[in-house]
This record gives sequence, C-alpha cells and structure tokens, in this order.
Amino acid sequence: MPPSHPGKPLTPIEAAIPPLLQSLPQMLEVEAVPMEQALGRIVGSDVAAPINVPPHATARWMAMH
Repeated sequence: MPPSHPGKPLTPIEAAIPPLLQSLPQMLEVEAVPMEQALGRIVGSDVAAPINVPPHATARWMAMH
C-alpha cells in the first residue's frame, strides 16, 4: 500500500515507539479513590471481571444471526 503522504517517508515503528513512551507521564504512585472520584483517572493495576460479560462468544453469536 503506498504512503498516504507522498514525499514524506514514514517513521519505522521501532523508531517511533521510544519517543512516544518517553512523552507519556510517569505514574509515580497508586492511590485508592472512591468510584465517584475516579473519572478521568488512570487505573494503576490490572482489572479483571469475575465472570464473562457477556456470558457467550459474541462474534460467533453475531455470525449466526
């Protein structure tokens, strides 16, 4: 596929990732806050659902209907 901006070479992904990661703010500490105060904040740890939501394979179900 030709580049969408002829004449301007694309940056290789290997060269683009390090400056991108360096531009992100560092998370210095994790604190617990009530859900009402969590809007706009970043989750500081993994979140996992205790059950599958939805409880079925959506892609397969959609293909059948």
